[in-house]
Amino acid sequence: MKAKVEVVISGAAGAFPECKSIPEFEDALFNKTDLVTNDDRRWKETPGYPSHCGKAFTHEKFDALFFKVPFSSPTTMDPLAKKCLETSVEAIIDAGVNPKSLAGTQTAVYAVYDFSEFEMSVVDGQSQRALLGIARTFAANRLSFTLDLKGPSFTALGGYGQTFHFIDEAKGQLEEGEIDAAVIVTANYIMSPRSLAILHSMGLAANDGKCRSFDENAHGYSRSEGCVAFFLQRAPEARRNYATVIGAEYRFFGTKEGSVLAFDGGPAKEMLRQLYSKWNVDPSRRRLRRGRRLRDQS
Repeated sequence: MKAKVEVVISGAAGAFPECKSIPEFEDALFNKTDLVTNDDRRWKETPGYPSHCGKAFTHEKFDALFFKVPFSSPTTMDPLAKKCLETSVEAIIDAGVNPKSLAGTQTAVYAVYDFSEFEMSVVDGQSQRALLGIARTFAANRLSFTLDLKGPSFTALGGYGQTFHFIDEAKGQLEEGEIDAAVIVTANYIMSPRSLAILHSMGLAANDGKCRSFDENAHGYSRSEGCVAFFLQRAPEARRNYATVIGAEYRFFGTKEGSVLAFDGGPAKEMLRQLYSKWNVDPSRRRLRRGRRLRDQS
């Protein structure tokens, strides 16, 4: 039995509230900067409920020529799909790879996003462009088409936990030599205060926009936008190694008593115990390793 090859995250890119890149987001976190805002950049009206949220990106600009999109189409494309395309390319470049050099390779593209308000905004649209603009499959398929990628390419709906499923799936495919590389991207976009109103009516929204995680004074949370993409490769072929992928998985915790919103920590703890045991990881031991810089091509 041959040893399995090491699979690594060789490229990463993202857009976060008030931050256009991962380094900017890193600095903001270390400086304890509050990235949740309450202003009129998205909507002018003042709703009768908390409207704090994290604003990560706009889509005033989109390179239609690069992604081989007709110039009449970007205005009818879902902002989530456009941001997934842009961030995916940035992750590939971050790995030290020219996106054009992937043409003809077995590179997989997996995209995940759960809820899109843009789909509801064009429900009355009758044009073909509007229908194509909200087709979720293009978040992955458009990238595969643009770069001429021959690997699996599809978009999934299933919450952000689905991202971990794709990471594990890509890891297995890379180990078995079924694919050459993989792009995994997920995003969230707040287009209107509609979702904030729903959170408020459910009693989940923090009135001051502060989540206060692990604090006994916590009284709700605030929604935010974001987009993150990873580029996975086999270690011998990667020019950068942010982290080795040991394994990833997600679970549905089954039925429970009480409110559907109530969190039961028991199943989550049991899942972590099983996963640590499966991959022989001791969570009490911490190992820090600085990511290797781009290796010289020579």
